[in-house]
Amino acid sequence: VAGNISQTSDLITVDTLAPAATFVVNGDAASTNDTNVTLTSTSLDAAEMQFSNDGVTYSGWVAYAASTAWILPASDGSHTVHGQFRDTAGNVVDTTDDIVLDTTVPMASFVINGDAALTNDQNVTLNNTVTDAVDMQFSNDGVTYSGWVAYAPSAAWVLPPGDGEHTVYGQFRDASGNVADSSDAIIL
Repeated sequence: VAGNISQTSDLITVDTLAPAATFVVNGDAASTNDTNVTLTSTSLDAAEMQFSNDGVTYSGWVAYAASTAWILPASDGSHTVHGQFRDTAGNVVDTTDDIVLDTTVPMASFVINGDAALTNDQNVTLNNTVTDAVDMQFSNDGVTYSGWVAYAPSAAWVLPPGDGEHTVYGQFRDASGNVADSSDAIIL
C-alpha cells in the first residue's frame, strides 16, 4: 500500500528429451534354454523403468536398476522384451531386445568305428550324427569328460586298456546350452 516493491524469482528446468536408456537380455545372448533371464540396463538419466513381454501389459514402474530378473513366455521361439524408461521430468523412451528361447535338446548320436562290433585297437573313431549341436565331449566312464570342443562329424578317441566291452559316452550341446547324451559300445 505504501508503494514498496518486492522482487522474487523461481527456477525450473525444462526437460523435453527422453532419457538415454537401453537394455539387453542375458548379456545380449542370441539364445537361452531358460525362461528366467536377466535384463541389464544402461542409462545416465532414467529414474524408473518397466518391462513387458508383449508391449501392451507392463510390469509397472519401479526405480531404475542396472539388473532385473525377468521371465520369458514358456514357448520356444523368438521373444521380444519391451522396456520403457522414464526420467524425473516424465519423459519416456521405449526400447526392445530379442532372444530366442530354445529348450529342445539336440538330436544326437554317435557310433564307434562305423558301428563295428569289434576292434583290436584302442584308437577308435567316433562317427557323430547330430542336428543343432555346436559343442561335444566324450568319456570312457560317463563321469569324467574330455571337455567341450567344437562339434565335428568325427572324433578320434582312445578306449581304456583291457579286452572286453567298452562303452563310450558322448554329450552334445547346442547354442542355447541344451545337452543331449548318447553312448555306444564296442568290444576290444
